[in-house]
Amino acid sequence: DCQQGAEGGPGTAAGDADAQALSCLGHMAGISGFLPSPTAAREQCDAASAQNNAAALYLSWQLRRTAPHAGLDEETAFARLRQAADAGFTAAQIDYAATLPADRDSQAEAGRLWLAAAERGDPRAQFFYARWLRDSAAGPRDPVAAIPFLHRAAEANQPEALHMLATLYRDGIGAPRNTAEAKALYGRAAQQNHAPSMSN
Repeated sequence: DCQQGAEGGPGTAAGDADAQALSCLGHMAGISGFLPSPTAAREQCDAASAQNNAAALYLSWQLRRTAPHAGLDEETAFARLRQAADAGFTAAQIDYAATLPADRDSQAEAGRLWLAAAERGDPRAQFFYARWLRDSAAGPRDPVAAIPFLHRAAEANQPEALHMLATLYRDGIGAPRNTAEAKALYGRAAQQNHAPSMSN
């Protein structure tokens, strides 16, 4: 269904926000049948974002990161990221939380956003929330509470979670020391070219 021409495809001209968001993604990724064009991606994202399509709002943020020359300014991209996060779009919640300042209130909000995304099963959010539980001044600073979230993310082979869990096992923090498990976890992350794990 996503293999459409450079102009978009059925529904894009008629204003179907989901079709426009898919077309935006197609142009960003250069999917077969789509012209790899940041400008065309921005046009489709703009059209779908004007209809409050959460995926397009988030893709606007990604487009700004990957193709700053596409004609989408930072302020607009960030506003769209926040709008997508407010709408409950999981990837947007994760990325928006990561942009928040280090003050206690902002970090408390980050923790809430990461938890919401983690509870929906997103491995990247599970890692971020575990790290927040362990390190944030706005959180409990409790590595024991972080372990279950790291295990869930590790089941999905999320490399940062594998590394963090390995380090906790290696050092006996939040769980009994287990060097064999630490080595196995570092190995799984290293196989994904995660540099710190490769070094460890």
